[in-house]
Amino acid sequence: MGGKRTDPKLEKTKDYKHQRVTVAEYPKRAIVSRRKKKKGLNRQVRRKVVQLLHEETPLREDQEHRLPESLKVRRVYRADSLPLGKALEYKQQARGRTVGSNFFRRRYSSAETEAFEAFLEALTTGESKKQVVRNTAGHFAICLEPEKDPTQWRWLLTKQQWLEAFFKDRPAWRARLLAWINSVLE
Repeated sequence: MGGKRTDPKLEKTKDYKHQRVTVAEYPKRAIVSRRKKKKGLNRQVRRKVVQLLHEETPLREDQEHRLPESLKVRRVYRADSLPLGKALEYKQQARGRTVGSNFFRRRYSSAETEAFEAFLEALTTGESKKQVVRNTAGHFAICLEPEKDPTQWRWLLTKQQWLEAFFKDRPAWRARLLAWINSVLE
């Protein structure tokens, strides 16, 4: 009775490639800046062509008439919209990096221990092996590695200090968190 049936997964991937998501806060500003970038790139190409024409280097017989590498035109990408699939992938990666970051913004206080413990409980008891959980586990693994030099990254130093203070209050969580990280990253 109906028309041709398609696979829902294929339809979803097709939609993710073709639908666009506006990611700019002010799209008008992004459009204007894109026009300026295109204008600047075109100006660079014109100047390079004029320079090459004024050079007195005749072509040899074995040389081809093609543009040099420095003259290749770069494409200006739209910064204000992304394909839906890329936008969702970026948001998931950002979520994996920022899960629990609100705890690390302030200095450690024992009043936050209960909330952070509940957060870790929810995080470690979940059976999900999704990429967000893997990213979060990798992030915690970096914070717990003692051989990393924390002076290179300020965010790493503050998180390590925060976690060390938490592990002084709740020493059982260090082994439990390390076991969870190893199970997720296997």
